[in-house]
Amino acid sequence: MKLDIEKGLSPTDLDIRVQHFGSNMKEMPPRTPFCTFFLHALDDFMLKMLLLCACINIGFEVGFAKPEDRSHAWIEGFSIFLAVFIVVFVGSYNDYKKED
Repeated sequence: MKLDIEKGLSPTDLDIRVQHFGSNMKEMPPRTPFCTFFLHALDDFMLKMLLLCACINIGFEVGFAKPEDRSHAWIEGFSIFLAVFIVVFVGSYNDYKKED
């Protein structure tokens, strides 16, 4: 088990050292699932208020709209849902990629 300054360890010396001293490789910690980041990003008071307002908006718009306007009365509330989803998805995706 000699170390050559110019060549380094030979493969057999390396195997002997690993057997004798053990490996110094650390186990990778378990990765946090994306769903956890997504749900954590949803746990924001303002986003909860926006979702509540979107539900109320859809309910009022569809409920009190004229029959000919009901086919597109849901669009404003749905756009709020879509905006919240995009904000939460992008934030949680960034947090998920930071964990790499």
